Amino acid sequence: RAGFKPISTVPRALRSVDLATGEEAVGLHQRSDTCQVVPGAVIAEAEVALVLADALFDHAGGRSVGEMRRNLAAYLQVVGERA
Repeated sequence: RAGFKPISTVPRALRSVDLATGEEAVGLHQRSDTCQVVPGAVIAEAEVALVLADALFDHAGGRSVGEMRRNLAAYLQVVGERA
């Protein structure tokens, strides 16, 4: 389960600069919360991957990826024998 807080909406248009002329301009006032789900889902997926990798590291331990793989293979063999 995950939750997102709403993206802030600026209550009024902000001052800006017209890049073509260099003159001061007023930016558009618009809501910006219409497409938060797509990047939020990618970020949530990456965070889940980090949490799972951390849990695997805590469980399998080791000082290298090879050692971690060996420890995990030994654990899976023991679990398989119990089933």
